[in-house]
Amino acid sequence: MAVIGFFGCFGIWAALAPLDGAVIAPGEVVSSLNRQIVQHLEGGIVKKILVTEGETVEKEQPLVYLNSTAAQANLGIIKEKLLVLLATEARLNAIKSHATTVEFPDEIFKLSSEDVVSKVLENQKELFFSQNNSITGQIQILRQRIKQLHQELAGLASQLEAEEKQYHLIDEELETKKSLLDAGYISKPYLLNLERLHANAEGKLGHIRATIASTEQKIGENRLEIINITNTVMDRANAELKETASTITDLRERLRAAEDVLERTVIRSPQHGIVTGLKYHTEGGVIPPGGVIMEVVPIDDDFIIDAKISIRNIEEILSAQTVEENLVTSGEYRGLKAKVRLSAFNIRKFGLVNGIVTQVSADALADPHGMRYYSLRVVIPKSSHSGKFKNLKLYHGMPAEVFVVTRSRTLLEYLLTPITSTFEKAFKER
Repeated sequence: MAVIGFFGCFGIWAALAPLDGAVIAPGEVVSSLNRQIVQHLEGGIVKKILVTEGETVEKEQPLVYLNSTAAQANLGIIKEKLLVLLATEARLNAIKSHATTVEFPDEIFKLSSEDVVSKVLENQKELFFSQNNSITGQIQILRQRIKQLHQELAGLASQLEAEEKQYHLIDEELETKKSLLDAGYISKPYLLNLERLHANAEGKLGHIRATIASTEQKIGENRLEIINITNTVMDRANAELKETASTITDLRERLRAAEDVLERTVIRSPQHGIVTGLKYHTEGGVIPPGGVIMEVVPIDDDFIIDAKISIRNIEEILSAQTVEENLVTSGEYRGLKAKVRLSAFNIRKFGLVNGIVTQVSADALADPHGMRYYSLRVVIPKSSHSGKFKNLKLYHGMPAEVFVVTRSRTLLEYLLTPITSTFEKAFKER
């Protein structure tokens, strides 16, 4: 009776008690969703490697030093060119504003050593004073000429006044003598001599007036020459300033780019995490432009498992996705429930960690041996990194085993499924 009772209870339990179904898929840890690739834009020669594979690093921590000789030389050349042009711009502004000295901007003193800056500024000062003295000298000569011409003009004015008096006296005398000639009181030759004196006086007046006009014209020409010299200097200064300002703008951009290149000779960590996939281990190695140097995987981040399931089990996976109770949501992820066994760790100590199947390949794939399979993407969320798993570090390539939860069935269904499948096939055979 006891035996009958036992088998009876077992039969009832087998027929009613639900058991979770699962598809087992081998896989491996492939990456963190937020791992960041460390690469270098220009490339270069490795000077010093500061980290090792698996080392924990902080954000902005130096990882690799590259040889900076070329970058420093290029930056120095650009700075010296900018230094000269800024000093030139200051000199041209001083000329344009008719200043007596050159005021240099503070930026200049940050571009090079004190000796180099002093030499450049001294050269620009000498050039400024040389140009200024040349211009001032030309203008002073012209002003001196104008002064002399004014003095000549004053002398001519005095001569004109004296000659005009002389002319008026002769003119009055001539008019008086003409009436006396008609009365017979003077001779004809006397009157002719007087007329000759009158004509000479008139000629002198004309000559003096012409000389005065010529002198005034010379004064005007010299004044115009002063204006032309000033305008020429201003035009030349403005043209040079425009060209210099354009070149300075270009050099500032090149300076920023060169500073960035030099800054990038120190390769820093983009985030707090673990170094993985370190590709360079010796000094002197050549990193090509855009070359990948390593990756930094964030700590306590979501991890990804890529697993492979047999093509015979894909129907179970697809069917399970249609059952709401088989789905789970964690943060931004939603998919089939999964349990992940990390084969590198002791199963008795750590057990299984929760995962979510977020992606199933749309078509079957083939491995190098021709075996066909479907790919699963399983995420281990940060919420699963607790308890015994909190301090575990997962690395790329670690083996894993994924148990994907499918529909629940009773033990009796498990036992009868092979039999019913055989009968179904038998009845379908012709």
